[in-house]
Amino acid sequence: MMANTRKIGVMAAFLAWVIPLFPQEAAGTMDARGPAIYQYPLLRNKATIELCKSAALKALPGVAIHFQAENSAKGLRYRFEIQDQNKTMWAVLCNPETMEITDTLKLD
Repeated sequence: MMANTRKIGVMAAFLAWVIPLFPQEAAGTMDARGPAIYQYPLLRNKATIELCKSAALKALPGVAIHFQAENSAKGLRYRFEIQDQNKTMWAVLCNPETMEITDTLKLD
C-alpha cells in the first residue's frame, strides 16, 4: 500500500508541474519507455515538449503517459492515463482552472 501511495504522490507532483504547460485543446501521447510520440497540435514550443519528455524520464522512469483534455458533465478537465512499471493503469483527473487533482483511479 505504501508503494502505491508513493507512486501516486510522484505522479501528482509531476502532473502539478506539467499540467500548466499544455493548452486546453491539446491531446497526445508521451511514452517515457522509448521514443516519444507527440500529437499536440496546438503545442508549438518544441523546447517545452523536450522539457516534458525529460521530466517524464526523470520523475517516472518506465511509465507511459497519455494526456487528453475532455469535456464531461462536470465541465472541462484534464485526464492523464498512466501505466506504471508494474503495468498497472491509473487515471488522474484534474481541474484545468485550479490544477487540482480531482480524482485518481486504478483502471482494470
